[in-house]
Amino acid sequence: MLRESALHLQPGEIARRLLVTRQSSTHLVHQLRRADLVETWRLEGGGLGVRLTGNGRDRLTICLGALGPTFDRIDSLEVDTRTRIFEALGDLEEALRPRRNLWWLYDVF
Repeated sequence: MLRESALHLQPGEIARRLLVTRQSSTHLVHQLRRADLVETWRLEGGGLGVRLTGNGRDRLTICLGALGPTFDRIDSLEVDTRTRIFEALGDLEEALRPRRNLWWLYDVF
């Protein structure tokens, strides 16, 4: 079951949770709206509110149900094994993260 607080977000919060830019999350929200998975409205101050539609909730429930066996397999692992996997995935994510080119630190002449 989805928590009610998880059903009402703003693109900035979505960006923080997904570790993407605000522009990327706004683009994602517009795509989800076109697919009738979320609805949006203007907030005071010009922000954008985002909420799952019934169709979005149904699709999310199906996806979470499909992942149930995977979650069960992970839960069946010993805690130290899960911890090592979690840390290794974090290391992998860090290794794959694009690096900024600090061009101003290099001798350009």
